[in-house]
Amino acid sequence: MSLDPTWPAYPIMVFLSFLATAVPLTWIGRDNTGMIFLLLWLAVACINEFVNTIVWHGNALNSAPIWCDISTRINIAIGVSVPASALCMCRRLYRIASMKVFILTPRQRRRAMIEDLALCLGIPVLEIILQYVVSDHRFIIFEDIGCLASYFNSWETYVLMYSWPIILGVIGALYAGMTIYTISKKGKEMDDILRSANIKKSHYTRVIILACCEICFATPFSIAVMVLDLSLGPLSHYKNWNYVHSQYSEVIQIPAVLWRSMGPTWIVLDELYRWMFVFLGFTFFALFGLSMEAKRAYGRVFWPVAKVFGMKPREPSVHEEKTLEFQQHATASSASTSTQATDPSDLTFRRDSFSSDPSRDERQGKMEPTTVKGDLSTPGNGFGHNAVNWFHSSEYTLNGTSDFIPV
Repeated sequence: MSLDPTWPAYPIMVFLSFLATAVPLTWIGRDNTGMIFLLLWLAVACINEFVNTIVWHGNALNSAPIWCDISTRINIAIGVSVPASALCMCRRLYRIASMKVFILTPRQRRRAMIEDLALCLGIPVLEIILQYVVSDHRFIIFEDIGCLASYFNSWETYVLMYSWPIILGVIGALYAGMTIYTISKKGKEMDDILRSANIKKSHYTRVIILACCEICFATPFSIAVMVLDLSLGPLSHYKNWNYVHSQYSEVIQIPAVLWRSMGPTWIVLDELYRWMFVFLGFTFFALFGLSMEAKRAYGRVFWPVAKVFGMKPREPSVHEEKTLEFQQHATASSASTSTQATDPSDLTFRRDSFSSDPSRDERQGKMEPTTVKGDLSTPGNGFGHNAVNWFHSSEYTLNGTSDFIPV
């Protein structure tokens, strides 16, 4: 008999959270590297939790060892990939707020992409590899929870495994704090900055809230888990490889009555870890899932399943059809305007604004690199007192391969 009080609410909620994070991957812009990886890892975490909860509900049998090998490595990757993705999001938000990321050359864009991939994909893969160094058993099966990794209780474990989520979370929190401080300092000037980059203020604010929710939830949790593990007893000495891995082929199976008797603190942490993915998934849905584009994406998944049960979508009224047509036309016009404004062949830089100067193109035949010198921080330059930060220095060359980078 299962002792899980959250059954069957948890598997239902975690599956809905999987849909809430997986479906938006079809319409999120490809330049949103941090958000893409955050949604991707959250979706993987949710489906992993869903399978574990179903398979090991009311039992701790080693019925799927291959899946447990995969699941434990997913859990290891999730532990660092979620804070790493939030860090990427906060870093981009700060660069936008400080006017440092609007215009990038293709080389700078590739470098930014490599940095994001290293954080969101490279570090999780590295953690999976390092996990084998400090693993003393193949995995642990907790009844009602599923498969988790087993670590040798030594200082090497805390350095290689426990420290990464905390470090990434702290750095992300610093970026989030600097972003909020910069926004509050700029005030209304921030509206001009976002408008010049064709970014909606409401969207920018929602991204900040999502990143801050992840950091405020995951980082304290990682610290609490590390402190509790340290309280279990004195650290063991990592004598050698063979000593640590002498029992690696064994699988530990823990019934619910045993792990639930460890005390309320452990029970709360276990449940917080499980429900964290549900919370983050529904937080994303609350922030981004109510837009027209999101509703259409979710509808493409929901209605084919609903039709099996005899449900049909309501036909839109004439007024709703006209409203949708107007919104699509406005979006297309905005995208066309943005593309025209950032076309390298039409882009020139003046001290007070960006503008299109066809006569200059006719005189020169092509867009020549324009070097900007002097003080860009004076009032009246069209971009506020901190415009100098946009160009990183008092001299910046704008060439024909530049492009605007959205959130």
